Amino acid sequence: MATKTKQPDDDYVALLAVPPKPATLVAAEQALHDAVSAREAGQVKHVEASRVLARQVPGQPQTITTCEVDEIGKSLAALYAAEDDAQAALDAEKKAFEDATVSRLLDGLEILADTVGERLNDLDRLIDPAVIAAVEVRQRGFFLPNSLMPRLRDLRGGIESMRRVLNASRRHAKASDGPMPQAAWRQER
Repeated sequence: MATKTKQPDDDYVALLAVPPKPATLVAAEQALHDAVSAREAGQVKHVEASRVLARQVPGQPQTITTCEVDEIGKSLAALYAAEDDAQAALDAEKKAFEDATVSRLLDGLEILADTVGERLNDLDRLIDPAVIAAVEVRQRGFFLPNSLMPRLRDLRGGIESMRRVLNASRRHAKASDGPMPQAAWRQER
């Protein structure tokens, strides 16, 4: 896992963005597409050859022989194998891309969580004196037309709720065995 370093002006949109597909993944997708197209073309050729053979009239010149149809059929095995190899290569590229992306995003989320935690601490330092002042103002019988002071307790509750969310997400991340495979994640949803 890469070292996480937070800059003061982190761009969290960029930090949490999914990168574009790498060229190797695009090439693997194209290779699978080409292999599927070749296999389908081979199947069409075999089916057409079988039809031509079946339509031949005895006593007329042959346009295709049974051996030729069988050879076309045998060539399909190599096309299916090439498609399976292309699918396996694509799956490996997808897994590598997804794993790297999930790891990067988790690092970004950890940086974001650290920053949010720091900002919550800053808010605490701002609100604590104001909460004390609000209690004193109320105790002395002053009523201010500004509604911020009475709502500072609500803000403190929001801060504590956010801390619980951050802590729970960190506990969940530590308890997991690393990034969840994307296929499993999709099934859980």
